[in-house]
Amino acid sequence: MSKRGHIEFFKDIHFYFGVNWDIVWNVIKNRLPKLEKEIKTLIESEFEG
Repeated sequence: MSKRGHIEFFKDIHFYFGVNWDIVWNVIKNRLPKLEKEIKTLIESEFEG
């Protein structure tokens, strides 16, 4: 996820009076698995050999 993606994520879930838990749950279910794969790929490419 790009820096802009992170900003959009926090803009999406943060309301003036609190957090939209439906959006948080959606991110957990749908975005985190992809982010986990991206992080693993990054770590593997940084620490090869």
